[in-house]
Amino acid sequence: MLKFLKKISFVYMADTPWCGNDADKLYLQSGQFTSTLKTSEDINTIDDGPQGITWDGTNTPWCGVEAKKLYLTSGQFTSTIKDSENISTPPSGISWDGTNTPWIGSTFDKLYLQSGQFTSTIKDSEGINGIDGGPSGISYDGTDTPWCGTWGWKLYLQSGQFTSTIKDSELVSGIDSNPTGISWDGTNTPWTGTEAKKLYLQSGQFTSTLKDSEYVGGIDAISSDICTNDVNNRLGAGNIYEESVSNNITLGQSNDDIAVYSRLRSNNITLGQSNDDTYVYIRSTFSTILLCQNNASFQATTIAYINTSQLRQTLFFNHQLVIDKIFGLAAPQTCRQNLPRWIFASASKYFSSVATNNGLHYFVEGTTRKTKEHQKYIEFRLDGPHFTQLSKNYYRIDVEINILWSFNQDDEDFHEPERLKGILIDAMQDICIYKYGDGPYDDDSFVDTLQLKQDNRTSTRANNFGQVRKDVRLMQGTVEGTYSMLYSC
Repeated sequence: MLKFLKKISFVYMADTPWCGNDADKLYLQSGQFTSTLKTSEDINTIDDGPQGITWDGTNTPWCGVEAKKLYLTSGQFTSTIKDSENISTPPSGISWDGTNTPWIGSTFDKLYLQSGQFTSTIKDSEGINGIDGGPSGISYDGTDTPWCGTWGWKLYLQSGQFTSTIKDSELVSGIDSNPTGISWDGTNTPWTGTEAKKLYLQSGQFTSTLKDSEYVGGIDAISSDICTNDVNNRLGAGNIYEESVSNNITLGQSNDDIAVYSRLRSNNITLGQSNDDTYVYIRSTFSTILLCQNNASFQATTIAYINTSQLRQTLFFNHQLVIDKIFGLAAPQTCRQNLPRWIFASASKYFSSVATNNGLHYFVEGTTRKTKEHQKYIEFRLDGPHFTQLSKNYYRIDVEINILWSFNQDDEDFHEPERLKGILIDAMQDICIYKYGDGPYDDDSFVDTLQLKQDNRTSTRANNFGQVRKDVRLMQGTVEGTYSMLYSC
């Protein structure tokens, strides 16, 4: 059993994600630090200027200066890009605070707080040119914002998100005169420098004590950012963060301002006496929530967005407990309401990646189609989903996916329509469905798999429409697939 009394701590051997600008790769270094490289992912075809990296408990946010984008790579690491956001100025560092995305930009020398993962909304920014004109890395420790600068050769601790107050700074030019990335592991400050091509572990926030360092120049000569994959300790005591897993969690006496954040998984959670302002946030999931003791402090407790549709959770209230607000409880209809959107988002994103991987321009039916400058392109269309209830809250879900291909003819290659058909026929495979979106029930978690139906009556169908108009040399056709999924809401 994990007990959280005053301070929450986790026994966990953290590894160190970092990125390199020489080989254009994301790396996962074992521990803090060993010479063992656990994995790496080449991202040169996505952006050949990786400048920042972090870890949110599920995915790897990173940023690149070539395309001026924030990226969200699935896991640690896969080749799947789950999202990206154009920010129009070269980013030089990125982090994750449990809700939003702090990043740092060198064009205007600012700290930025981007909403979610990712939206186009900038929630806050803070100019730091008067402190250091070479900002190069950023993190978040649950309260304040560590960042580093190459002009002043320093590590900085900026108050909050963000104020103009610098709470501490540490000159590191005697160790490495080019600090390029920074993080926080709950106790120490990992940072990276390109002069000596090393990963460093600085004691606290900050002391002059260097606890460890690891030469990585043989792996990548330009280490541009660093993080830890221990999200819980990075974001601090008093909070239980993403992807925490346990059989039981007990919050004991006098735990003020406890926050149980997204995607926590536990069989049971017990909130004890005097837990003021306790929030169980979106997508936290439990079999049982027990709020015990007759204590008026619980009147400030909020239980938010408990998804009963899949977990059949129960709330137990001992004695005469009074709860100020309980809201967002999801009935089975919530599942049915969201599944069409999750299916559409997952399927359209899958075919978008197919188009990207094959150099095709891609459109979703109903969006603006700017096709004049493209010789070939594909368009996504989905019919359904059609729900058939097989038993109580158990459904068969049927979907038709139709991909329209278009090719502006030339006199050099008459086989291109057949190549397009081949790409799309090959792409008609089982599709994983995820809870994509930015709503209260959207956590990017896996839902189920849409399975392509292949039998004597159902097949993948390729149709040729030929040249649709005599005066326009445009060839068109479709590739269609029928999908089905069984799901319990």
